[in-house]
Amino acid sequence: AGGVRFRFWWPSAVSVRISGDWNEWSGVDELDSIGDGLWQLVLSKARPGHAYQYIVEDDDGVRRHARRSTGRRERRRPRAGQ
Repeated sequence: AGGVRFRFWWPSAVSVRISGDWNEWSGVDELDSIGDGLWQLVLSKARPGHAYQYIVEDDDGVRRHARRSTGRRERRRPRAGQ
């Protein structure tokens, strides 16, 4: 088993895909909405340290790219009161 869990917060997203070293930057891997603006996917073929980026289709129809290079950080949902 193994792999990497990707979790991403983007409240206005309609869909979120991910591309990276493991899929030759094809963007075919789609994250699942798990509620409250969170998106998630576990990929067995991804490894810690792979470069990757999220491809977000926003509710305004605009496609945006959120790049991450090492899998160490993610855009975080603000805590209540912040």
